[in-house]
Amino acid sequence: MLVDLNGKTPVVVLLPGLGADDRLFDLQREAFPDLCTLRWLPPQRGEGLDHYAARLAAQVVVTGPLILGGCSFGGMVAYEMARTLRPKALVLIGSAVGPSEIPIYLRGLSLLSSVVPAKAFGLTRLAAPLSARLFGLRKPEQRVLFAEMLGASSVEFLRWACASIGRWKPQSLTGVPIFTIHGEKDRILPLRGRSVDVSVPGAGHLLPVTDAETVNDLLLEVTRRLATATER
Repeated sequence: MLVDLNGKTPVVVLLPGLGADDRLFDLQREAFPDLCTLRWLPPQRGEGLDHYAARLAAQVVVTGPLILGGCSFGGMVAYEMARTLRPKALVLIGSAVGPSEIPIYLRGLSLLSSVVPAKAFGLTRLAAPLSARLFGLRKPEQRVLFAEMLGASSVEFLRWACASIGRWKPQSLTGVPIFTIHGEKDRILPLRGRSVDVSVPGAGHLLPVTDAETVNDLLLEVTRRLATATER
């Protein structure tokens, strides 16, 4: 995948969350027509997030200023990819930078998933209408999109990704500016007083869908900063 058409203008590359695909960023693509999204690779047996992220990063050829980011699980993978790609900025949308920002119950479920058959994750698709509210989705069309994306996701990938979150032990990332945006009422990865650049009042977990304008404003601000720095 070739990122950047002219080598000068900052290009935005985003990774969707777990159980989601590029449709998660449809409203970002309206504001950023050249937005690039990455598709998940099939995980290798016993693979950790760091190794997986390195393989995914190898699919990207950087020829200019890069803004890398991701939503939720996608942000965790982007965090690891940043070690290889060295973007000019990393944007984390409702995500985390380490185990301390992942609630204990979620880490426990992640560890349990390593022994649960992949077929069991197919049941998550049936629960999509019920869990949509947990993810902060307010409108019928948002819930339909959530159910469609979850229904199209690979159960093998879901199982691996959940297990990998429980085993994730990232090292600190230096030399890459990180910008964070989080919903104040995120029930999946609760904010819990964390310091973030943008805290969205009343918002839940899937900000690219529910609060697209706020997400786009942050991406635009980061893009402007990089464009200004490049011109100097």
